[in-house]
Amino acid sequence: MIVGVTNEQDALVKKWIADKKPKYAIDDVAGDDADKAYGIKGFPHSYLVGADGNVIWSGHPGNLSEDAIEQALEKCSFVPAVPAQWKAINASITAKEYGKAWVAIGKELAKGENEPLAKTKDAIEKLAKEKADSADALAQSNDYAAAMGPLDESTRIFKGMPAADDAAKKLKEWRADKEIKVQLSAADDWKKAEALEKAGDPASRKKAAQSYGEIAKKAKGTPIGDRAQAAADRLKG
Repeated sequence: MIVGVTNEQDALVKKWIADKKPKYAIDDVAGDDADKAYGIKGFPHSYLVGADGNVIWSGHPGNLSEDAIEQALEKCSFVPAVPAQWKAINASITAKEYGKAWVAIGKELAKGENEPLAKTKDAIEKLAKEKADSADALAQSNDYAAAMGPLDESTRIFKGMPAADDAAKKLKEWRADKEIKVQLSAADDWKKAEALEKAGDPASRKKAAQSYGEIAKKAKGTPIGDRAQAAADRLKG
């Protein structure tokens, strides 16, 4: 998916869209918050975001190679729909209730072999493994706050699968660890600060800056502590 972001005047943006007819969405963001958040100093500037949500390339769009894009796409998981006769399963896939779909597919496969169903079941299991691997990799780099994301998501979207139980168990173990708990608590506070920032009004932004500052102190020396300090500096700047 491609998304263009600009803070140009509305009339200029509309004219550019009319002239260039881009085949991707354009988000008009007022001010320079987006520029500060991403550290943009030159224009145009592009970012390639991987399947795990991390930036894997940045620079002038003319320097982004097709090979880099293809390599990123290879790491993207895709859960295909099943034949139309299984409407309920497809509805679960659309709603990202992959655990529910996985259980239903398992029951159908118990009746006999079916390649499309088996393919979708394998894709769901692959996605579950990738979420778990992503959390493990982040934990190994001491970024438990970020690792909390894929685990929380796994407990929801894979409910009914062993992957959801494993994710819930790991989160419980982490919350019982005093050192890790500091980061997880900071992650909870981050969501509140982020909501204040998104409110947009000056008073909320001021409170958000204060909250980020408190998170930075609480989780000092950790990745989320560093991110919180950067966010606080950005809002104060």
